[in-house]
Amino acid sequence: KDPMAFFEQLDTMEPGEQSRSLRMIKSFIDLQEEAGGNIDFKGCVRIAFNRMMKDFRNSILDLCHSADEMEKSSGKKFWTGTKRRPRPIDWNDPIPELMEYLYSTSNLYASIWQVEVVRSREEFQKIVDEMKLEQHQWEPSNEKVDLSEGDNEDGESGAAGEDDEKLKGDLYKVDASKLQPAKPQEFEKDDDLNFHIDFLTVATNLRSWNYDIKASARHTVKVTAGRIIPALATTTAM
Repeated sequence: KDPMAFFEQLDTMEPGEQSRSLRMIKSFIDLQEEAGGNIDFKGCVRIAFNRMMKDFRNSILDLCHSADEMEKSSGKKFWTGTKRRPRPIDWNDPIPELMEYLYSTSNLYASIWQVEVVRSREEFQKIVDEMKLEQHQWEPSNEKVDLSEGDNEDGESGAAGEDDEKLKGDLYKVDASKLQPAKPQEFEKDDDLNFHIDFLTVATNLRSWNYDIKASARHTVKVTAGRIIPALATTTAM
């Protein structure tokens, strides 16, 4: 609503937090542009589907490809010790968690863009069936996957700073009056109708599935999230 106030607030943030905020805002603007400036519930489903493919399939395939290329060039095994070679999800051979992820994530996006949510599982399934969502053929990414262990922020801070300045310039040019209003979501673990714990649970378990780790029960995720979120808020305030 107030671009100048946004940029003023941005200048008070630490570099890392500022960078994350810039990328988050840019991604939401890009999503609206991809949807033609008006996001309906089917648009929310498509955004959720693309997010799922990126986070639990394409990124996994990129990681495995980079590790394989490194093994070929160095002659050293990468997947050793505690490193587990992950497996990508496959929409053509779906596991139950994929539809669960779509359901919770689509409705979260709907809440953000103030679109009416779809609580009926039957109606949601019908919408997904009508959309005929397809998994694109994966191709190696041009972006280099960082396979190093530990933090490596120092070597990239200069390039990241340049990218952030470019993002600021791009955002200055955006006409906010033409954007669909978005409503921030305040995390609340005790509201079983807001999809927050549903999303955290299925996202956690999809990542666990990637690495063949035991799934977590919803109540376990709820308790853990209830401890993490306040801790993050306290740390940010400090």
